[in-house]
Amino acid sequence: KTADIVEYNGKEENVVIPAEVNGYTVTGISGWSGKPTSSHPLGAITGAFKNNKTIKTVVIPDTVKYIDDESFYGCTALESVMFGNGVEEIGDYAFENCTSLSKVYIPVSVKKIGAEAFGYTFGSELTLNKNFSMTCAKDSAAEKYAKENGITYDTYQVKINELAVSGIKDKEYTGKPVTQNIVIKNGNVVLDEGTDYTVSYSANTKVGTVEVTITGTGSYIGEIKSSFDILPAKQQIQKLETRFKGFFIDWAQKGSATGYEIEYSTNADFKDSTVKKLTANKPDTLTISGLTAGNKYYVRVRSYTNVGEKVYYGAWSDSKNITAAKYDITKSAISGISTKTYTGKNITQSVKVKYNGKTLKSGTDYTVSYSSNKKCRNSHSKDNRQRAIRRNCQQDIQDKPCQAEDTEAHSEVKGFLY
Repeated sequence: KTADIVEYNGKEENVVIPAEVNGYTVTGISGWSGKPTSSHPLGAITGAFKNNKTIKTVVIPDTVKYIDDESFYGCTALESVMFGNGVEEIGDYAFENCTSLSKVYIPVSVKKIGAEAFGYTFGSELTLNKNFSMTCAKDSAAEKYAKENGITYDTYQVKINELAVSGIKDKEYTGKPVTQNIVIKNGNVVLDEGTDYTVSYSANTKVGTVEVTITGTGSYIGEIKSSFDILPAKQQIQKLETRFKGFFIDWAQKGSATGYEIEYSTNADFKDSTVKKLTANKPDTLTISGLTAGNKYYVRVRSYTNVGEKVYYGAWSDSKNITAAKYDITKSAISGISTKTYTGKNITQSVKVKYNGKTLKSGTDYTVSYSSNKKCRNSHSKDNRQRAIRRNCQQDIQDKPCQAEDTEAHSEVKGFLY
């Protein structure tokens, strides 16, 4: 919630404008009040402090962003104005006819100064006060105003390394130049990149430490040195399958990595975990065995990159969980694979799998997949993972009639938890 100061009825010589009134943040000193009309859509121009003959000093808080037209017009006793670092705009005639005001310090935050805002007296004619001077930020709107109006002025530059800087943080490798969303504040005013400062980066395309140099320009002087790390990209688990007393994991290979770490635990918070370290970036798969059958395991993976003597670690992937299978499906008895006649369509089988005399359920305990099961050929149905299962289930199937090129087809049985 914000508010404007529209009128002052006090008698004090030294006025401090409050930053807040009844819970409202004061953001402006208005020169306009009254009921709007078609000719005066903002109301009548009155000036909040206009023609006040008592005020000698005024302090404006950082919360104020604008001082409207004629706000202090005719304050003939006014000798000193202390502007807050949030003021961005000073309106037309804002301090005209302030005949006791001989010097003002304009903060670098001011981006616009209206006509005859400072240094003028208007009576029978408009005259420039020769004893009036301004202190302005270099290359600022205030310096421009002083030059254009022939006002004596001196300049200053703000040391940028004394300001608050945020927005620099570690980022992921993308393969492209990595930059930052830098925010620099002078009080409540956010500086403009390109106008108030420039930014340069060193070696910001590869995993490693990037040096950042912020250089003040125009109204700002000096440098800020900072740095951030480009970290290996966050990995993603593409496949996590159960195995007898273990699991199989396949992850997406993202970016440049020296190797990978695979962490697994029976605890979701990875307490008492085990980490397997791969010192090469290929393959990006791993089979873990020797676990406790029937236990649920939480699994995640991350990549790392060696740069000189420093190791940079990427973020852990989102974790997934898997239960280690209790039984080895390669020791099951498989039946239901028989010779089929060519149909021009994909040919499947009524596969049955038994373990210790119990029939397992397809989709719950195992899956069946086929390759090259449409064309006419001599076919083999087998599990490609274990020789044991091939001994149990391999059967030659003669498709007939057959004129096509003789090739092989395979079906593969993969075990789930059982």
